[in-house]
Amino acid sequence: MNFLEARRLVNGFQGGEPLRFTFALSGMAEPFALYLRAAAAQRGRAAEVSFLPFNTLAQTLRADADPAVTEVFLLLPWDFAPEADWRSGLPESVDEERLRLQANETARLLARRPAARLLYLPAPLPPLFPNPARGVAFGRWLGSLALGLGARLLPGDAFALSSYFSSGCPVGGSWIGRVADAVEEEVAPDPGDVGFLGAPAVVAEAEGLAHAVEEFRRPGRRRGGRARGRGLHGANPAESGWQPRP
Repeated sequence: MNFLEARRLVNGFQGGEPLRFTFALSGMAEPFALYLRAAAAQRGRAAEVSFLPFNTLAQTLRADADPAVTEVFLLLPWDFAPEADWRSGLPESVDEERLRLQANETARLLARRPAARLLYLPAPLPPLFPNPARGVAFGRWLGSLALGLGARLLPGDAFALSSYFSSGCPVGGSWIGRVADAVEEEVAPDPGDVGFLGAPAVVAEAEGLAHAVEEFRRPGRRRGGRARGRGLHGANPAESGWQPRP
């Protein structure tokens, strides 16, 4: 869904049952507003979305959740390890043990919000370690941590570094519409939908996560549902110390 398609859907929508939720991410969420309304309109729903103020996700996680509010979190690696945020610049050195402790603390806070819908975007990490293999392994561990919390995996290609630098929004181009569609599926799933990573996730267990992501990229693929608690490229969510949601 591009901008013109989203605007046409919203302008032509005659109204429907309200769909209220909070969309939270550590970057700028406002570019999603139109696309979330359009994705809801496709389902006959009128999206009423609230956004967190910029850069307040960590603060929000430390507050108690409001049981009356549906929360959707779009998580990135630096939500677990702040030193990995591209916008913060490269640190002179990092303590991997400290990074893992920070990540586990964020996972603990997220686990306190079992009703929240989680999506994880495995964006590439800046070069934190002298050995690139350590960075790859750390990125996979962060992914397993998110998936162990029941997060739904998004394709890494959805991350746009240029957009993140220029506007603070980590998703750019046509991917905004596709991610918005995935968000709506988490809030108001269509029981008849095959799945964004629903049916492909079955393949992922046997043939690897990369194949599941490739399935998502195919034109006309139906989407809905999510994979829960599956490791990233063979990573074991149990390594994080957190268990998948039932």
